Amino acid sequence: MERNRITFAFFCVGVYFLFFIVSSIAYLSGNRYINDSSRELILTLGIAGFLVGPWIFMKGFHWYSEKLLIENTPTSKVRSISRGRVELFGEVVLVNENVFLKSPHSRANCVLYKYISGENEEFNSTLFYLKDKTGKVLVDPSGAEIDIHCLGHSEFIREYCLLPGDRVYVHGTAGGSPLAEGGEAQKSEESLMIKKGKKDSFFYISDKPERELRYLYETKAWGGLMAGWLMIVLSLTIVFNYFNLL
Repeated sequence: MERNRITFAFFCVGVYFLFFIVSSIAYLSGNRYINDSSRELILTLGIAGFLVGPWIFMKGFHWYSEKLLIENTPTSKVRSISRGRVELFGEVVLVNENVFLKSPHSRANCVLYKYISGENEEFNSTLFYLKDKTGKVLVDPSGAEIDIHCLGHSEFIREYCLLPGDRVYVHGTAGGSPLAEGGEAQKSEESLMIKKGKKDSFFYISDKPERELRYLYETKAWGGLMAGWLMIVLSLTIVFNYFNLL
């Protein structure tokens, strides 16, 4: 639900930004079709742009910092991880053959799903192991940003599932595992669990390779920084021009 709200918010900002740019160019070029009421409307857009522009700029800066996190955190083998921020790539394995979820639409056995029907969204997840050639570690996907393939969709329904056997990228925080507390852990990596950290808020699970994620975040970052900067400059120009300060 949160991701849908963010997507809708950015769609609205994009529409506003397009209208804002076109209006600004027409206004600053002295278009003869711009009357007094239009000038006041564009002034309102300029003031709003001055408020929205910094938010877009800071969002771009936030994406850039997350891009650096992905880029600067080395991908570890499960056996070598320790407490703190980690980045892993491996195969999804069930904790127990009887511990899995049934996706609502396709009825697939999975460890997490996101089901979207119209404006309604349902998300559910369970613990799973991430396994590579050196071992396996428990993952709690609660609170993670999920970027996985769409298993099934129709005109009004979309369903995203993470299935046993899927290979995924996980970037999160390694902390204590409930298996260790119960005395079930037999290896050092099994005493840890990857989850959302209290201070390290970035927690990402994706079926895309790291290279593609770096490119995605870099594109979003530079887009946000440039769009925010341009909106701030144009907003100030409109306000100063309206009050004959230029």
